[in-house]
Formats: sequence, C-alpha cells, structure tokens
Amino acid sequence: FHCHQKWGHGYFNMKDADTVGADKYFHAKANYEAAQQGIVGSTVAKIISDLRELSDSYRNIHEKGYTPEFSKKDSEEDQRANEEGRELGRQNPMKPPHELLEHLMPKKLPKRYRKRW
Repeated sequence: FHCHQKWGHGYFNMKDADTVGADKYFHAKANYEAAQQGIVGSTVAKIISDLRELSDSYRNIHEKGYTPEFSKKDSEEDQRANEEGRELGRQNPMKPPHELLEHLMPKKLPKRYRKRW
C-alpha cells in the first residue's frame, strides 16, 4: 500500500495548475490513483473526499459567500468526479489516469498535468 506518496500532491498540483475547471479532473485523478491500490485506498479516498466536501461546503457558504444552492451543486459535481475516479481506478489498476479522465481535463490545463504519472 504505497499510494500515500501521491496523496496530497494532487491538491498542490491543482493549485499550481490554476486552471478554471481543472478541479473535477484533479478530484477524479486523486481518487483514481487511490482506488488502484485496492479496497483500502478506495475506502480512504472516499472518506477523505467526503470530509473535504463537507469542509468546502462550509467554507463556500460561510467564508466565500456562495449561496447554499451553488455550494451544493459544486459539491455534487465534485463527488461525481470522485466516484468516477474511484470506479475507473478499481477497474484499471495498471492504467494511467490521464487517458481515462481526459474528458475532465479543461483545454487550457498545462501540458505537465496531461502526462502519465
């Protein structure tokens, strides 16, 4: 179980990419990579994703001033990306994520984030 080396990097990569719409790709990619490690990776990724969305929803409403409706919609979209990543990761334990998650990559995503691992 070695996916801990990758966990956390996705968040910093997402911030560094600074590309509108890239968050869904990075959500899916992190969950994909975790799920490739087996049931433990998939379960931990779900727990982290759920906690992250809870935290983000609170911050969106109370710190960023977003409406509850907007925050709920954003959270639901993030969770769909998370689940898609986990499902594809479980089904493809040896395949790099960029090929299967390409549909979530915004056109302006920097090239360095389009590569294999």
